[in-house]
Formats: sequence, structure tokens, C-alpha cells
Amino acid sequence: MKINFVMPDFYKDKPIGGFKTIYSYANALVKHGHQVTITYLSDAFPAYKSFLFFIKQSIRYIYHKSIKYFPKKINWFSLDNRVRLIIDKTPIKITFPNADVIVATSSLTAKIVFSLSKSKGEKFYFLQHDESTFSVDHDTISTWGYGFHLMAVAKWIKERVHKYYPETKVDLIPNFVNFGSFKLINKISDRKDVVSMLVHPDPIKGTEYGLKALKIIKKRFPDVKIILFGTCSRPKETGFEFEYYQNASESKLCQIYNESMIYVMPSILEGWGLTATEAMQSGAALVTTENGGVDDFTERNISAIKVPSRSSTSLARGIEKLLLDDDLRQAIAQQGHDKVQRFTFENSYQLFVKSLLCGLGVAHEK
Repeated sequence: MKINFVMPDFYKDKPIGGFKTIYSYANALVKHGHQVTITYLSDAFPAYKSFLFFIKQSIRYIYHKSIKYFPKKINWFSLDNRVRLIIDKTPIKITFPNADVIVATSSLTAKIVFSLSKSKGEKFYFLQHDESTFSVDHDTISTWGYGFHLMAVAKWIKERVHKYYPETKVDLIPNFVNFGSFKLINKISDRKDVVSMLVHPDPIKGTEYGLKALKIIKKRFPDVKIILFGTCSRPKETGFEFEYYQNASESKLCQIYNESMIYVMPSILEGWGLTATEAMQSGAALVTTENGGVDDFTERNISAIKVPSRSSTSLARGIEKLLLDDDLRQAIAQQGHDKVQRFTFENSYQLFVKSLLCGLGVAHEK
């Protein structure tokens, strides 16, 4: 198959969880003999308006093509060289490569894919979140009704689509854990009082509530070590001491998770709790908000402590509960580790390919 993923932006040095998922599928597809293109629309500009406008945008186009993203390489992910990257993209329809399949990966890209002819590929839409909840909404809910073949990474996203389009078929393709990068190295029973958390500038990630909860914990348990990581700059004025790692590699994240007794996910709404599964695989007990994105792999008080979102005090109580009851902490950590073992890349990849082939009307064989 010729497959074209259409993505909204190009991040050369900034790790993005949702992008990592798509890149992993792209790598596997080319290894299985498929031709894969990834088309980025981050530098798209409007159609011709005037001669002066055309000159300005042409200069911008040349800059993006020859300078800004040269060489065309993603530094934070090992993408197969056989995956073709188109970064100097314009929204002129004829410039999209012909393909068997074209996959929209966001509401913004769905709008552009919707306008393309059939020669650009059978249209699919890979849903990793409900973008109508984002600070900028590109008419997300209406894009679900475009008639594309829909794929969702989590049950709550599928249910959200069915709320508006009850008859629409949505293939569930759960995300996966990279077991090659994330391993249980340090024994669950031997861990010190270390709590870790991702920090993120998007308010929907709930970092504000997580930091306030950690401040409460640090006040009650001064000896607890706190480790934070993220792609943004080091958080300021938190009111407590902590270690911070910016743009941490997967090997560093594995080290952080294995050092952690507890991992905190404070999100208000999460597409799929990728860092939660990585931490659980690495033996950290999960304290999480009820954010939707952990429901496919957690059970309250068995494989995770789950608390209401937007509540720092609830998060702090959940963390405190595990700090005071090590037997419970170990049990939840072990149950969490066991729970995520079924989320293998091979299973997700087979479901992804099956969805593509069914959309094309082709029988699928493993």
C-alpha cells in the first residue's frame, strides 16, 4: 500500500506522544513493504491573493524548504529512512502525492484531507483525542462526520464520537507500550520515596493541580524526592525542591520511572495516558485523575489510585495514601505492571493494518 499520513506540524527536537505513535506505525509499515509518506501542514499558506502576497509567501516557502527544516530529520525519534517526509507543504491539492490511503491525524488536517480527490487515497481519520476540548478548536465534532474511516486509540474517544454520530463505525486501536525501551529494572519492593510527574504547558494536562499536590506532599513528607520532566522549560515558583529533565530520552525516562515509587498523572482530559503506561510497565504505582485516557488499562484501587480531576487535594490524598501504606503501593504497582503487558505494539499494529485493509475492502491476513 501507498500510505500518506497528514500531520499538522513538524517537531524536529520536541518529543510529542501522539506523533511517536504515528511514527512507530510508519516504521512498521515500511518494514512490511509498504510505501509511507508523512505530509506536514505546519507551514501551509493560503492560495494566491495578489502579486505581492505571492512574492512574500514564495520567499517564506523557500525559507521553510531550504533552511528552516534542513536537513529533514527528527532528532528525538529514530524514524526509518524509507519514510518520506514532506515538510515544505502548501495546501495546493495537486501537490499531495497519490496514494492508496490518506490518514488525517487532527481536525485541522481532516479539513484539508476532506477536500482532496480520491486519487490521493481512501480517507481515514486517526483520533487520539477530542480536540473540541482544546484551547483552539478547528470544528472537531463536524470533522467526525466527514465520512472517513475512523480509528480511535481509546474507548472514551469512540464513545464521544458515537454521542454525535451514533451510526458511525469507529475501529478501536489501543495504544501500546514500547517494551524495548521501558522495562522493570528496579524491584517494586525496594524503592525509595520518589514521586515523578510530567509537566506540560497545555492546561488540559492539569500540571497546575499536580504541582500544587506535590507542594502539599513535600510539606507533609519533607524527605520525599520529586522528579519532574517535560519538553517545556523548568517550572518556576513551585514552592518545593525537585529535579527536572527537559526533553528526556526514553532511556532517561525509563530510569526516572524505575527510580519512582509513585507516578502522578494530573490531566483534566487525556487521549491515552502514554506516560502512565510507561511508568506502570516500569514498576511505579499510578496515582491519576479520572481523565478518560487511563480507563482502558486501570481499575480503581487495584491497578491505580484514581481521584477527581481539577483537585490538588484529592491528588495529594492519593499520593499520601500510597506513601503511608507500602503494601498497597506495591500491590497497585504490581497489578499495574501486569495490566499493561497486553498492550503490545504487534497487537496494535495488526489492528491498525486490519482497519486500513477493511476500509479498502481487502481481506486481512496476519
